Amino acid sequence: MKSFLKLIIALIMLAAVFGAGYLMGSFRLGKLDRMLASAKSEMAAKVSGLEKDVHLLRFRMQLTTARDQLTAAENNIKARNFGTAEKELESAKEELRTAGKMGSKENAEALTGLEGSIDGVIAIVRRSDPRAKVKLTEAKTQLDRLIERS
Repeated sequence: MKSFLKLIIALIMLAAVFGAGYLMGSFRLGKLDRMLASAKSEMAAKVSGLEKDVHLLRFRMQLTTARDQLTAAENNIKARNFGTAEKELESAKEELRTAGKMGSKENAEALTGLEGSIDGVIAIVRRSDPRAKVKLTEAKTQLDRLIERS
């Protein structure tokens, strides 16, 4: 009987240790779930921020490309290569149109106005008038302000 009592006590102790281990493990599992949920929300926020940054960088890259094309057109006007200058202005206008689709509504309106200015420069360049350089400088200044603002 004494050995039977020891066996019962051993089984009760074993069950208590097993139960304590199970409870400790389940509490840790809940803590792990909370940590994973927290990490998941942090990563989602970071990814969202990175997507916004990439979108803004692409927008700025489009504007910078358009500015480079306006500078090339200005150099072509100085060299009296009006046909090449017109092509550069058209491609700059296309870059601005693409950037307008990517930017905010406010930036899209500003880019639409800038496209109108470039259309005016193109009309002057088609007449082979070197005074187009003045209008082109104004358009570049507007674009520079927009790049700085974004």
